[in-house]
Amino acid sequence: MKGRTATGPAAGFARRVARARRACIGIGLVAGLAGCGVTAPAPESIGGSPSTPPASSLQSAFPGAPGATVTLPDPLRLDTVPFIAQPDWQCGPASLAMALAAAGRKVPVDALAASAFVPGLKGALQAEMLAASRRQGMLATELAPTLDAVRAELAAGRPVIVLQNLGLAMAPRWHYAVLIGVDLARGELRLHSGEIADDTMSLATFERTWARGGRWAMVV
Repeated sequence: MKGRTATGPAAGFARRVARARRACIGIGLVAGLAGCGVTAPAPESIGGSPSTPPASSLQSAFPGAPGATVTLPDPLRLDTVPFIAQPDWQCGPASLAMALAAAGRKVPVDALAASAFVPGLKGALQAEMLAASRRQGMLATELAPTLDAVRAELAAGRPVIVLQNLGLAMAPRWHYAVLIGVDLARGELRLHSGEIADDTMSLATFERTWARGGRWAMVV
């Protein structure tokens, strides 16, 4: 007897996990992430369960100069970010290639993989992602672990590389994607992820997977 096929949001998320699985950094990366950088937030599987900020905080004004706030528009979307399908296990270099191309510097994925990809881990460490960008003469910056910080970069026209854990704390599936849009009113985000351009993910799902990845993000 054939089993029933799951439908609805849960099935959609399951399909995204399956598509990203080959492109995501593998379970063996968890030990490396523990020592990636002093300022990098620890993934859930290393340092406990990070708390998800309340919905009201996600829509707060972006903190600027002391005593000043900047209200960000909603929705935010970048339509000109090039898409590059991610080769097996190389979601990190592919995400870097997309962000660099959006900044005006086209670099082949294999060239970035030569410096950012760690074959033994089948993935890329955060520190290597930042360093690989700087080797290309581009300023790479790690962001504050808040959605407002991410939205501020989108408002400035810069796509954001995010690290997600599409699995569980006990069985992580680390994955880099390029965030190109946020729509708070609809509760949706847009990402170039795995083999899918301009993919849609619910804000709630993103919050969970991003929190499990330590809310790590960068821009170039």
